[in-house]
Amino acid sequence: MRYRSMMFGLPLMALLVAPGDEGGGCGKQEEDNSTEVKALAEDAGESNGAQDASTALASIPALNLKAAADVANAASAASAASTNMGVWFKPAGCIKAIQSGAKVTYEFKACTGPLGLVGVNGKLEATFSVTTGGVQISVKSVGLKVGGTAVTHSGGASVTFSGTTRTLKWTGGFKGKTARGKLDLSHSSDYTISYDTATSCVKLDGTGQTKIGTRQITSTTKGYERCGTVWKCPKSGTITATATASGLSITITYKGGGQASLTGPGGKTYDYKMLWCTP
Repeated sequence: MRYRSMMFGLPLMALLVAPGDEGGGCGKQEEDNSTEVKALAEDAGESNGAQDASTALASIPALNLKAAADVANAASAASAASTNMGVWFKPAGCIKAIQSGAKVTYEFKACTGPLGLVGVNGKLEATFSVTTGGVQISVKSVGLKVGGTAVTHSGGASVTFSGTTRTLKWTGGFKGKTARGKLDLSHSSDYTISYDTATSCVKLDGTGQTKIGTRQITSTTKGYERCGTVWKCPKSGTITATATASGLSITITYKGGGQASLTGPGGKTYDYKMLWCTP
């Protein structure tokens, strides 16, 4: 899935099959090199790409919401969410935001946007309602493509505000195709997403379930943070992916500065540099 995706699966598999097992037992190395674990590493990468694309799309309607005045009622929330969207997307004129009462339709034409979105085409519809202390947003896609891949995106978010930070409690679904093999992918998620418009930093915690072809995994994300432009590396956080069928798990830990580590089910940890992003 070519979103902003860093394509974790390929480098993770390369680590898992690296020769030698300094400090580890033969049995552990064989377990880390198994076909099941290599498939899990690939699936974890695809799941991470879906996670990033889904959370980025979920954040779009909240980008321009700032404070109580923006959410006095549903129509004012929709008005604020449709104003000056060109600030967030390039090239100039690639996005149109059309308001109708409490609903905004975002129309994209080859847009690059915040949180790593690249090559966005099609429409995203958002409907607003006001809640105590914030706003509720219901989102669904219409003929949407991200990075040339057709995707389906829907769900709901409750949004609260603190200074320049928007915090979304998001529950939704995402469907598309994998980058390798073009298998059907579906991803359901329950995330807390915080996005600081002043620093362009996104933080994420939560769980997701991903089905790729006939395989399924559950992912748990803790303390994930990434700042800046499309290809910036994550600053921190862990993602643990567990295969439903086998119960095997791998954990990715981001250390900042383009450094990360992978711990396989046998307990072996592989340190590596993320060459597909910038520190």
